[in-house]
Amino acid sequence: MTFAKLSENPEYSSILPATFLHGYASAAYQIEGATSQGGRGASIWDEFLRDSPENGDTACNSYHLWRNDIELLKQYGANSYRFSISWSRIKPLGGRKDEVNHEGIKYYNDLIDGLLEAGIEPTVTLFHYDVPLSLQRRYRGFAAADSGELVEDFCSFARLCFETFGDRVKRWLTINEPWIFTILYSLGLAEDWTQPDFFRVGHNCILVHGHVARLYREEFKMTQDGQIGIALNMEWVEPVDESPAAVQAANLATERCIDWFAKPIFLGTQTNAWDRHSDIFPRFSEEELQMLNGSADFFSVNHYGTSYATGRILEPGSKLDIWTMDEVEKSWTKDGILIGRRGHNGHPHTVPWGFRKVLVYCWDHFAKALDIPIIVYENGYAMENESSMAIESIIDDTARQEYYNNYFQALCDAVKMDGVQVAGYHAWSLLDNLEWHNGYQPRFGVTFVDREAGYKRIPKKSASLLNSIWRYTVHGKRE
Repeated sequence: MTFAKLSENPEYSSILPATFLHGYASAAYQIEGATSQGGRGASIWDEFLRDSPENGDTACNSYHLWRNDIELLKQYGANSYRFSISWSRIKPLGGRKDEVNHEGIKYYNDLIDGLLEAGIEPTVTLFHYDVPLSLQRRYRGFAAADSGELVEDFCSFARLCFETFGDRVKRWLTINEPWIFTILYSLGLAEDWTQPDFFRVGHNCILVHGHVARLYREEFKMTQDGQIGIALNMEWVEPVDESPAAVQAANLATERCIDWFAKPIFLGTQTNAWDRHSDIFPRFSEEELQMLNGSADFFSVNHYGTSYATGRILEPGSKLDIWTMDEVEKSWTKDGILIGRRGHNGHPHTVPWGFRKVLVYCWDHFAKALDIPIIVYENGYAMENESSMAIESIIDDTARQEYYNNYFQALCDAVKMDGVQVAGYHAWSLLDNLEWHNGYQPRFGVTFVDREAGYKRIPKKSASLLNSIWRYTVHGKRE
C-alpha cells in the first residue's frame, strides 16, 4: 500500500492556523471501565451488554490509567482532547433530586487538571449515550413521552458540570450524535421500543440541547467565557447516477440524517423530510424553535464514510438496519467497483472526497451564514478484521494511516479550495474501544490496549503519522 504523504507536500505547509485544535476523542463507557467502582451508578449500556464479553466493565481501564492516556496525548502531539462525562458516575441515579457522587467528581477534576497541565485543551461531552438506568426505568429516558422530567434532570446534571468544571472547561458538547442515538435505541439499546420512539428520542435530544445551551448562556457563559455546541454526525450519500430518483434519495438521506437536527439548532426551522410519518413525527412549537435557533457556538460534525443512494426509497416498516434507518437504500458499489477501501464490516470505506463534501455542505448550509467555524470531533477508521490480526500488523496499521492521511488532505482542500472555516480535527479514537454496531466489534483506536499486560498502551503507527501531519499543516515543521 502506498499513498502520497501529506507532510511531504509543500502545498499544505502551514495551511491551517496556529490555533487549530488537533487531537483525539473518546467516550466514557468505551474507555473508563470501573463500572461498579468509585460510586458509579448503572447506565443503560451496563444493562444492554450485561451478558456480553464485550461489555464496558473494564474497557480500557482509563478510570485508573488516565495519567497514561494524557502521556499518550502528549506523545502524539495533541493539543486537544474530547472526552465524555458519565452521567451516572457523578449522579448515580441521574435525577435532579438524587445524590452527587464526589468520587466521580474527583476523577473528572483530576483528568481535567492533568490535561491542562500538559497543555491540552479539554472538550467535554455531557452525554454520549449512557442514560442512567434508573431514569430509563423511571420514565423511559430519552424516549419519554413527556420531555419535562428529562429536561429538568439533564439540566440539573449539566448545571453540576458547569458549576464544577466550567472554570477550566471552555468548550462543551451537549449530546453526541443524536441521529446515531435514535438508531441505537431502535436496534435494541432500550427495551419495549416502538416506531414512535425513534422520532421521540431525536426530538427530545434537540429539546434537551436547547435547554442546556440556554442554561449555559444565561448563567455561566459571561463568567466562564466558554462555548457550547452539539456533536452532529453526517455520512455522505452520493447519488449512484444522475437519475432524478437517485438524486432525490441522496438528498432525502442528508435531510433525515443531519438536517433534522441542524435546521432547528442553526436556522430555527424544522425538516419536512419525515412527512410520510407525520402522524408520529413530533413538531416544535414556535417558542421552542425560537429557543433552539442559534443555540450552538460552533458547528461540530463527526464523519466516517460515504455510500451511494441507489434511488430506491424503502417502505416504512421494512426490515431496517443501522445503514438504512433513513429509509433510503444504499450501496458501496457502482458499476461493480467498490467505492473505496473497505473497513470492518463496511464501516467505513475510505472515501476522502465524501469527507470534503460533508465539510462543504455543513459550511454552505449552516456555518457560513452564522460566521461560526466547523470543528470535526470524530473521524476514524476500523481496519478489516483487525481484532484477529497479529500484534505486529495491528501496530503497523497501514490502511488506517492511508485513511487519516487522505482524509486530512480532504479537510485541507476544503479549507484551501472551498473556503470552509475549519477550527479543529479529532481522530476517533485515542484507544481501542467498544463499539456496538449491529453485533460486531471493530477497533478504531490509534492505541492498542494489551489487556493481558495490565492494559498497557501500545501506540500504532497512525498516531505518529497524524502527529507529523499536524506539525506540518499547522506549524510547517517536518520530522
